[in-house]
Amino acid sequence: MTRSRRVLGRNVVANAAGTAGALVFALCFVPVYIRELGPEAYGLVGLFVTLLALASVLDLGLSATLNRELARHGAAETGASESRRLVRVLQRLYWGVALLIGLVVWVAAEPIASHWLRFDALSHRTTRNALRWMAAVAVLQWPQSLYGGGLLGLERHVLYNAIKLTFAALRGGGAALVLLYVAPTIEAFFAWQLIAAALHTSCLAVALHRSLPRTAVVHRVGWDVLRGRWRFAAGVGSIALTTTVLTQLDKIVLTKLLPLASFGYYAFAATVGSAMTYLAQPFFQAFFPRLSHLHARGAEHELAHTYHRGCQWVAGAVVPVALTIAFFTDEVLLAWSGDPALVRPTRLLVRLLVLGWALNGLVTLPYAMQLAAGWTRLALVKTTVAIVLLVPALLTLVPLYGAAAAAGCRVALNLGYLLVEPPIMHRRLLRGELRTWWGRSVARPVLAGLAMTVALRAVVPVARNRIALVLELGAIYLLVLAAVVVVTPELRSVCRAGLRRVLPRA
Repeated sequence: MTRSRRVLGRNVVANAAGTAGALVFALCFVPVYIRELGPEAYGLVGLFVTLLALASVLDLGLSATLNRELARHGAAETGASESRRLVRVLQRLYWGVALLIGLVVWVAAEPIASHWLRFDALSHRTTRNALRWMAAVAVLQWPQSLYGGGLLGLERHVLYNAIKLTFAALRGGGAALVLLYVAPTIEAFFAWQLIAAALHTSCLAVALHRSLPRTAVVHRVGWDVLRGRWRFAAGVGSIALTTTVLTQLDKIVLTKLLPLASFGYYAFAATVGSAMTYLAQPFFQAFFPRLSHLHARGAEHELAHTYHRGCQWVAGAVVPVALTIAFFTDEVLLAWSGDPALVRPTRLLVRLLVLGWALNGLVTLPYAMQLAAGWTRLALVKTTVAIVLLVPALLTLVPLYGAAAAAGCRVALNLGYLLVEPPIMHRRLLRGELRTWWGRSVARPVLAGLAMTVALRAVVPVARNRIALVLELGAIYLLVLAAVVVVTPELRSVCRAGLRRVLPRA
């Protein structure tokens, strides 16, 4: 138990460091991209993110299946040969899908540029060529989720995040340097993304194959290796389909109804809001394999304990950041970009999207628990119902109120998730643990953080100097974090143990 907790803690730290670093590199260069490319061309960057997310439905649950199966092999002491056969079969499937995605985007480039997007500053040829660059990048970037899922299932979290962090710096910083010193064009931006994607995917592939357990027996690769696993993969794939449509629906509608420049501002705000998913992601990555392992062993007590620990860590990561950004939106955007002209059209969008995705982050571990148990129906029904409700809401409200309506719908949607999904889940999994989840992982951290943030908003003056503003925001975040830690048992226990090790004994 002690060693298990130590390994899990190491994995959480590795994932947190890798995700935090990737988030910093993803966010810090965005003002450079917008300044050098302009909001319209940056809208194409946002479109690329949307297209890649839409293509993720073709994952068909394969990366999650590989993650879960490699973790379960560790629990069942299954032979190394089976793991290698599974990786080789899924790898072939994944690269085939990658080529299909690239072909579809390449062919669709002309009709998208001609009939879907609304642009003024960019030429039709530039837009079409940018879309074709996206197709090439997608082919090389697509298999990263499979290789990454395999490394996480093997609990090689440190190695995975070292690679992730290295290429986040290379991708983000390299693109900024290309725009500043080579050519400030959207084609140059995607050309660099192509190089970075090729190197990143190659490193992940080599790392996974070297991390697999060695075996002297070489079995023929056959599709029979998927027997007994297709139901889980199909369930996760269906969830991926509905979830992707759901998360990208606002962007799809906005690209059609709004000018590309306006969509560029929404894409910027969505980048900030997606930081909440980055904050929750390390805990999903660390806890999902462990929850799968414990569920396979039938260790109910340890499973419940691990689940609650993960939920409280997610709250501690998401709540302070979300509240700081939501209540000090102008200050955060100004400290980050230094551009007041960027603050005005994005402040409301950022505030709403941050809150919406923070609510989504709080149900990260309940979703991981469902996948660990192989139960995919609840998430599939949830996302399907949400799509049915969201489509008419967007089509009705966006023409009237613009991008803010889409952001507001995101808040309402994720609030519904928080209120509905966990109670249903706990009727089947970890029965009797719902009240503990509500109290320790939601109510306490949210209310304590909210009280501290409201108080600070009322009394803290706004700094005029940008450096002072950064320091002030840092202090505000630490105070909100402290309030959350004090009322959250797992975080309080970890901090107390850390202080005992650091402080000299009396």
